[in-house]
Amino acid sequence: MDKKKIIFIVVGIVLFLGIIGAVRNALVGDDSSDSSIASDKENSSTNSEPDTSDAPTIIESTEYLNIKDNIVESATAKGEKATEIEIPYGVTGIGKFAFSKCKDLTKVVIPETVVEIEMYAFQNCEKLESIEIPDSVTEIGNYSFDNCESLKSVTLSKSLETIGFGAFMSCYDLTAITIPDSVSIIGNEAFENCISLSSIEVSENNETFCSLDGVLFSKDKTSLIAYPNGKGNTYSIPESATYIGVNAFSKCDIESIIIPSNIATISDTAFKDCYNLKSVEISDLIIEIGESAFANCTNLTSVKILGDIMEIGDSAFAGAEKIKVEYKGKTYNYAQIEDFYKTVNNG
Repeated sequence: MDKKKIIFIVVGIVLFLGIIGAVRNALVGDDSSDSSIASDKENSSTNSEPDTSDAPTIIESTEYLNIKDNIVESATAKGEKATEIEIPYGVTGIGKFAFSKCKDLTKVVIPETVVEIEMYAFQNCEKLESIEIPDSVTEIGNYSFDNCESLKSVTLSKSLETIGFGAFMSCYDLTAITIPDSVSIIGNEAFENCISLSSIEVSENNETFCSLDGVLFSKDKTSLIAYPNGKGNTYSIPESATYIGVNAFSKCDIESIIIPSNIATISDTAFKDCYNLKSVEISDLIIEIGESAFANCTNLTSVKILGDIMEIGDSAFAGAEKIKVEYKGKTYNYAQIEDFYKTVNNG
């Protein structure tokens, strides 16, 4: 075979192998492209699905409770007649007036997911006997348990920060309550008209309040905040006190009160509706007697004011028709009470 034929054959083999290689690469490239597209589609499909790992659980209404946005809004018609109700786990709040029509309710179970009990939530649950408020709850709204006449036992949350105005007003069967160390706000009238309440205790670690012989005071013992209605009919305020708070003794069965010389202020409605109160002696350092401070004390006959008052509020002795006020050597009866107010406020 001549040299030219050999060269021709070699070149042909090389070209043939080159063509085969090109075809093979083209086929592999198509497969890789298809694989890449499939992977993108899978990724696209995966990424388009919503991430529900952190989504809140939506609690549905039950046969006993109407629930919206995880808050109990009200009891159903069946719930209003129930004697016991367990609130579903996951509920975060108990709304305004939620159980106020549950006249037969004796027991309710509140889950650890509830943070707030809103105002009037259990108002007028007249047969409710006990309540255990879980440690998740930080706030009890105004008048939440108002007029729960049969409520005997209350366990408050260890995380509780606020007890609203009138929160436990008129809980007639409540005999004692302990304020946890986390509470920093207690509204006026919180325990008013709890006729069996003989003691308001406070955790020793509470930085805002304390209890002196069952009476609620500020931590520094200068402000008397609430006297339990069922404690007793006579009381001597400690010498450390300088201030008697709003509604501090309102509706108590107290008959006589000794107000020490350090008291400078008797707040609005401090002794309002103390129907059995008969006599009061007020210290010589008194500066202010608030509005309606002794209003409707219908059996109050004797008030001795030893010092100079700078201000006395409107209607301080309204309705105390048997009263005689001794002030600066003069005695004022009820018919002359307006003259007394003028003497003080214009003095």
